[in-house]
Amino acid sequence: KIRAETSRSSGRQLDHEETRRDLADPAQAATRIIDAIQPAIVESVKAEMLPRMSELLKKQRELATNLHADYGRYIKQLGKLDNAQRTLVSRAEEFNRLIDEHLLWIRSAPPVSGATLARAAPALTWLVSPARWAGAARDLSKSLPAAPFVWVAAIVALVLAFAIRGRAGRELAKTAPLVEHVTTDSLFLTLRALIATLVLASAWPLLAVAFGWPLVASDTGEAFSRAVGSGLLAAALMGFGFALLRGLARDRGLGDAHFGWPAAARQDFRQNLHWLAMIVLPLGFVIWTLETFDDEAYRASLGRILFVLAMLVSTVFIARLLRPHGPLLTALVTRHPAGLVTRLKYLWIPPAVAAPLALAVLSVFGYYYSAVQLQNRLQATAWIVIGLVIVSEYLMRWLYVSHRRLAHEQMLEEQEKARQDQEAPAALIEDQDELVELEEPEIDLEAIQTQTGSLIRTVIGVVAIIGLWFTWASALPALHVLDEIALWSYAGEIEGVERLVPVTLVDVGFALIVAGITYLGTKNLPGALELAVLNRTSLDAGAKYAFATLSRYLIAGTGIILVFSYLGMEWSRLQWLVAALGVGLGFGMQEIVANFISGLILLFERPIRVGDVVTVNGSSGTVSRIRIRATTITDWDRRELIVPNKRFITGEVLNWTLSNELNRILINVGVAYGADTDRARELLVQIAQNHPRILEDPAPIASFEGFGDNTLNLALRCYMPTLDGRLGVITELHAAIDAAFKEAGIEIAFPQRDVHFDTKQPLEVRMVSERAWPQASKKSAGDG
Repeated sequence: KIRAETSRSSGRQLDHEETRRDLADPAQAATRIIDAIQPAIVESVKAEMLPRMSELLKKQRELATNLHADYGRYIKQLGKLDNAQRTLVSRAEEFNRLIDEHLLWIRSAPPVSGATLARAAPALTWLVSPARWAGAARDLSKSLPAAPFVWVAAIVALVLAFAIRGRAGRELAKTAPLVEHVTTDSLFLTLRALIATLVLASAWPLLAVAFGWPLVASDTGEAFSRAVGSGLLAAALMGFGFALLRGLARDRGLGDAHFGWPAAARQDFRQNLHWLAMIVLPLGFVIWTLETFDDEAYRASLGRILFVLAMLVSTVFIARLLRPHGPLLTALVTRHPAGLVTRLKYLWIPPAVAAPLALAVLSVFGYYYSAVQLQNRLQATAWIVIGLVIVSEYLMRWLYVSHRRLAHEQMLEEQEKARQDQEAPAALIEDQDELVELEEPEIDLEAIQTQTGSLIRTVIGVVAIIGLWFTWASALPALHVLDEIALWSYAGEIEGVERLVPVTLVDVGFALIVAGITYLGTKNLPGALELAVLNRTSLDAGAKYAFATLSRYLIAGTGIILVFSYLGMEWSRLQWLVAALGVGLGFGMQEIVANFISGLILLFERPIRVGDVVTVNGSSGTVSRIRIRATTITDWDRRELIVPNKRFITGEVLNWTLSNELNRILINVGVAYGADTDRARELLVQIAQNHPRILEDPAPIASFEGFGDNTLNLALRCYMPTLDGRLGVITELHAAIDAAFKEAGIEIAFPQRDVHFDTKQPLEVRMVSERAWPQASKKSAGDG
């Protein structure tokens, strides 16, 4: 309001300033006004009016001057008032924060003694007084005509909640068997089961809300009625929590059929939850009724006694639930043997059991207000844990359904491939062993599940940390003190003013959290993208790999910028340093930078893709990885060739499968002199045409290449649609040519040599006896 008034006053001051300027010469202003009113006025009348009007305008100018000065002083006082109000608000917030930090550690009541028990009797009498309950009933009836629409909405909600309870139960029974089969399983079934569970859990709590809310909202009701209404709302919230947990653990319910919780753990949990609800719900209603009623004696006596009893019962419940060899802890260890919660179970189980017991002890020694506030935060923590467990199980259920569907699709593909292999020739099947195994194009389901599960657990952990921080930071000064520990400062602009901004221990903590999230995100992103997005698209393996890699770079860059911003290194201050480092690195590490930029070009332009068959510097193979600095090519001997990315951009690369995988097979055949070459070429073309993997267009061609030393050289040229099974096809063509030529009587010649003796001179022949042969052999060996 002060700022708005200052703005209006400034506008009025400007108006008066403008009036002063317009009336700087009153006589001239009077003439201008008279001419504007009546241009044809008689000069005598005009001369008579000018002095009087000039005098009036002169007084108006003086008034405008005074008002301008008054508004200036007024605006100045408004500024002082605004500063004083800001200071007051800041001081009030400081005192409020100081109170919040230290109020919990101030004793609010004397320790429990015999006097406490004596004061509990009047509180109990007040609570069970029939007259007060009759007054609450009258207040409830009075609220009906005061807010009829609220009552109508409440009645409709109640009727719907109880009417669809049966349908919700049938929905749970209907979805349970459907999730058991991969062909009928769907994440939508889990969502339907979750909605049905929420409906089943909300009916009775809605009834308590319908009676409690009108009592709380009534302006004319008694204090007892409003306290009872608050107790009903608190009991409704607790009852909804108990009903939701029991619904999650019911047979054929969400935890059983969809989340796969063990039966022993669910049964033990439901049994313990049942007796806990029977005790804690009435206690919670009475405790919160006394807390809302404005009587400290009632709260410190009966309310405190019942609170201690509720905390003791909660301690027994948690101890029974988390006993060392109990079904719940056994199921947790079995399902997540390497999980962080399992590994640290001996660190969090004792505090979980001791927490309600500690609150009971605090209450007994007089810190009842502190115990109640901490219990409220413990209850909020429990709701956070319940919500995160449901979200985590739902996401893991999504992961399981996606993994199951992909595995089913792979099984169908393998069955189809096996069927085709049975129909294909034997040599083609054997040739499949010669194919190079690629790392990225294949869908590694186990790796995807591991990566995505790790990412889900990381996100859940981060959300849990943030939720616990906001829940407990205002209650525990030790946590708030972390935000006051300044490690260093930097000059930053706040609301247009250059100030020193401290970097606290909390900022460093958030920077570490962001760094961890960035690391886990870049590490586990491919699996999550494969399940969530890429497997639903028609992209090939190379495009999926490029998309995942670029997304990883984007997350890494964003995370680095956020980490630096938390540490006080803003981008506006870093860009010159980055530019300078870029120039320095450009000279000192130009090859590495060039390879990195070339890798980005490969991912964007895609002249080569993961899975392509390429030839680089005489080496051929299949592209298996495209990394930041280099690309990995797996050759036909299963050796990995590391090629810097720069070579693919600046050098010549032969990509056999860039736009078309069509490839030619060349088979050279030599027949003996005198063979029928026309018949031989006809057989070659016929053999190629009969093969199922040889294309009809382009058609096979057999040519007479020339006359060799020992053979008539023929050549068969034919084409395959892809490189798959190339060696097997060549083997089959060779075998078919050999068989066809044998059947046709065409001889496939082999190299021959004619030896001619010179008969112009007698031939010298040496004879060696058998007895001299061993010695001659030894001599020959010695000479060798």
